[in-house]
Amino acid sequence: MSPAAARVAARAVGRRNYTVFSSVRAAFRAMEPHPFERLPTTQSAARGDWGKVFKQSGTTLVFFVPTAVGVLTWPFAAQAFFDGHV
Repeated sequence: MSPAAARVAARAVGRRNYTVFSSVRAAFRAMEPHPFERLPTTQSAARGDWGKVFKQSGTTLVFFVPTAVGVLTWPFAAQAFFDGHV
């Protein structure tokens, strides 16, 4: 076998087959906002900021609960206001 034919044969054996799945997977991995690799062991994990979590949950509840009560009870308030004369 000639050296040129040997190179072509070696390239063909070493090359992976092209599949649509591999190209789609590569495209999705390119759009991924974070890497797949693990974080280095020299960096410790951040502690949870529970004060911030509870403050945000409380703020959400302050607006959500009155709104939910108003949305769910307005038919009863309208019935009492109009006394059934609609």
